[in-house]
Amino acid sequence: MKKKIIRELRDLTDKAYRNQLDRELSILEEGFKDWKNKKIDCFELSDRIHQFHDGSARDLWKRYTYSKDYAYSVAIAIVEGSLQKSDISEEAYNQLKHIIERHFQDTSD
Repeated sequence: MKKKIIRELRDLTDKAYRNQLDRELSILEEGFKDWKNKKIDCFELSDRIHQFHDGSARDLWKRYTYSKDYAYSVAIAIVEGSLQKSDISEEAYNQLKHIIERHFQDTSD
């Protein structure tokens, strides 16, 4: 794989990680709003923070930083909707197409 494609996939991996982490933090933010509005108490908020840290935040970290398989990470992000096919160059997408078709049944078109 060309260095240019690897660099693009690495950058797209970072973008997907940010997109998904932003989404998960927005969910956690709702917990803070509920706490401020006295809908939940401090212990419930603490539990939500703990669940975020040990759950979705950790899963995303493992997916996007622990693994250096950028092609696979970007393919997952496209299938899950964290990245759009239009976010990726045609040349890079062609490198991913076989992964998407083999493992995820191409739903990105």
